[in-house]
Amino acid sequence: MDLTLDIPDELLAEARAIAAKEKRSLDELIEEGLKGILLDRYELKQPPDSDRK
Repeated sequence: MDLTLDIPDELLAEARAIAAKEKRSLDELIEEGLKGILLDRYELKQPPDSDRK
C-alpha cells in the first residue's frame, strides 16, 4: 500500500541514517516503529500481520 506522510526533514534524515546503519529499508524501520507504538500504547496482543511480503 502506498501512503504519503509529512515527516520533518531532520526526523527523516535520522530515520534514513538508522535504516542504512542497520542495513534495512526505511519502510521496515517505520513499520517496526508503528507496531511498537500500537503494542505499547494500545496494548495490542500482537502486531497486525504484514501483507506486503
